[in-house]
This record gives sequence, C-alpha cells and structure tokens, in this order.
Amino acid sequence: MKKLWRTLNGVRGDATTSQTDALTADDFAAFFRDKFEVVHSSTATMPQYDVPFKPMSGMLSPSTRLRH
Repeated sequence: MKKLWRTLNGVRGDATTSQTDALTADDFAAFFRDKFEVVHSSTATMPQYDVPFKPMSGMLSPSTRLRH
C-alpha cells in the first residue's frame, strides 16, 4: 500500500519528506523577501494610488464600551 501512495504522490508532483526536511526558517523568510522584492520592483514605476478619505458613521470612539 505504501508503494502505491508513493507512486501516486510522485505522479501528482508532491514533495517527498526528504525534500521538505531540508527547508529552514531562513529559507521560508528568503522566499517571502524575494517575492516581496519582485512585486515591489515590478510596481515601483506605477503611479501612487490616492485613497480617498471617507468618514464612516458609527465608528468606535475611545470612550465607547464594548459589550459582550
């Protein structure tokens, strides 16, 4: 049965345990840092979007008590 699952996982392209064991927290951080840099560099020349201010009624004030 294990061989069947290994075969199916291989066909589906799932990573093996030995492939995922090699990943570290630094690898995880580097992936997102690199992803952020790619997105940032590809959007750096875009004009800045001006988000219009829209006052909202019913917003909490510092003196508003929350009810449970």
